[in-house]
Amino acid sequence: MAAGDGFPAAPGLSARPARAAGIALALGLILGPAGCSAPVSPPPSVVVKTSTSTQYYLVRGTTAAVIFDEIEKNGLAEKSGQRAIGLTTVDWKLAADGPCSAPALTITATLVVTLPQHEQLEVLTGDVRRHWERFAARVAAHEQRHVDIFLDGANSMKAAMEAARATRSSCADVEKAIDEIWTRGQAEIDRAQEQFHVEDGAKNQAQRGPLQVDLAANKARLAALEAEMRRPGVTREEHARLADEYNQMVAGTNDLIEGLNWAR
Repeated sequence: MAAGDGFPAAPGLSARPARAAGIALALGLILGPAGCSAPVSPPPSVVVKTSTSTQYYLVRGTTAAVIFDEIEKNGLAEKSGQRAIGLTTVDWKLAADGPCSAPALTITATLVVTLPQHEQLEVLTGDVRRHWERFAARVAAHEQRHVDIFLDGANSMKAAMEAARATRSSCADVEKAIDEIWTRGQAEIDRAQEQFHVEDGAKNQAQRGPLQVDLAANKARLAALEAEMRRPGVTREEHARLADEYNQMVAGTNDLIEGLNWAR
């Protein structure tokens, strides 16, 4: 599971004439309830606008093996090229308006989350459906964390741009500071996304580790039982006892394999 890329190069800021100056003046003459001129709050110096949409790709199958084969075929990929089960991408834009020494800035982040969706959930049996619902919820939670990192990053850039706008006086200084914040902020977001992947991968491996250890032990025991059943001179009673243990071990091993299939 991974965040998408698509960060644009930092745009330069250009001076644009202030808009709606006459409207602002007219509003300043409106009388408040006490008969005094009502103060007009200045517009925010930096605004963050975000939107998040969710889209789905369909998967089929009534077993973990078929379901994950379908997921593999759908071709989601991270920016690194690694295959992904879910994906979050962002389209960044930065717009400036007003005087170049104190521009009004708008940071826009358009987020798209792509998640797997089973085409016929009603055909899944009890255990498979339970596994699928837990798995789908985990993928959605993973991608929501990517969304949160993008939004936190946008707000951090907003705070830094507000500070730069208040402390720089010349157009050149403001433009340079904003461009640096824009580039640095997105690099920091990228690092935070990668760090989340590392931490989440370690958490996932910690959950898979005990299952893998148990599976290896089961496979070793199955091999030993099979050798015992084929040993020359084994009695019918011994063979029956060994075969019963072998069958129970096979059932347990299949459960472990199923658990590992869903622990992704």
